[in-house]
Amino acid sequence: MTDSGRAVHREVFVVRVWREAASGVWRGQIVHVSDRAAIYFASFAQAEEFMRRYVSGAQTRRSAEEHDRSEADAA
Repeated sequence: MTDSGRAVHREVFVVRVWREAASGVWRGQIVHVSDRAAIYFASFAQAEEFMRRYVSGAQTRRSAEEHDRSEADAA
């Protein structure tokens, strides 16, 4: 896939949330579609931490590319 002529890396997750009948507490499950890794979570911070395992490398590459561009623009 491309986005404005640049390659785009995508990760796909399925997130399910529900409220426990007895306690009223929200719970959830998140599944990474490509490798079917999954966790149950009790907070969105846990779900975010799980997703970061898959997207943090992409963010690091993007930040490095932006840094390289800004240095090139400054030169």
